[in-house]
Amino acid sequence: MNLSSRSQLDGPTEVADRDKTESNKNVVKGYFDTVILQGQRDKVSQYRSMDNFHRHSCDGEDNKSGFQLKTGPYAKPGFGFKIEKVHKILGQGNFVLVMSEGLFDAKPAAFYDLYRIEDNKMVEHWDVVEVIPPKEQWKNSNGKFEGAQMERTSIREATDGENESGCKYRRRERISKSWSVKFRNPAPDR
Repeated sequence: MNLSSRSQLDGPTEVADRDKTESNKNVVKGYFDTVILQGQRDKVSQYRSMDNFHRHSCDGEDNKSGFQLKTGPYAKPGFGFKIEKVHKILGQGNFVLVMSEGLFDAKPAAFYDLYRIEDNKMVEHWDVVEVIPPKEQWKNSNGKFEGAQMERTSIREATDGENESGCKYRRRERISKSWSVKFRNPAPDR
């Protein structure tokens, strides 16, 4: 559980407002363009509910400032966190996923941020952060984003677990690959 007694497994899961998919994606795109990438922190309230925002991040907590408080790993001296590039924004109804990259603890990282939108505001947030190893340590040439093949998978089994910080998670096992698609404009090699 995080400091707000939320985990990565709780919160609403029902997709609603399918007719608002594009407008909800635009809310999140506007937030990332304006607040995250351009640093206009004073505009966070245009995109995010300031009174009703639930964070499910393992080290996060609900707060009205709109930004991560200096707790957990964020309190570590010299800690660096910055999103530098948004790769993809996907959505269905009231849920929007942003795939991006940047720095986490001053190391290259991939970010997957899932938001639930209500009344044109972000009201809920789940995330996964994964450090990107140096290219010579990659197991394939795809990287996290460049030229990757996307796989459709079905779920056979879900197992619950807990990380060293006590945050609960659910691991799903893939059993079938039924299609793959290459990105139209893969990013250049690093």
